[in-house]
Amino acid sequence: MARQVMIIGAGKQMMKDHVPVVLNTPDCEIVSVVEPDPKSLQHAAETIGCPVFASLEDALSYIKPDIAIVSVPHNQYWPILEILATNHIATLKEKPLSMNEEEGSQNR
Repeated sequence: MARQVMIIGAGKQMMKDHVPVVLNTPDCEIVSVVEPDPKSLQHAAETIGCPVFASLEDALSYIKPDIAIVSVPHNQYWPILEILATNHIATLKEKPLSMNEEEGSQNR
């Protein structure tokens, strides 16, 4: 059975680099995309062909994936990571949590 993957953040980096790798991994299946921007969400829906959601809460009410790949701006990570951890969903975070130690402390 394929690992169910949730994509969180459907910006250029995610769609250019990460989504193609997941789509070409035989034992992985993208089961949902979360993206608040309507234009990016529509692009993801057309490109990936899976259910799309504007909020993580809505997506998790639909399906609980095996893993989430998260690529959002630095200041948006903490709430997302807390929700994923609470739901015991393995997470791959695409970039550093912050640009420096001070910023990282403020994000908590």
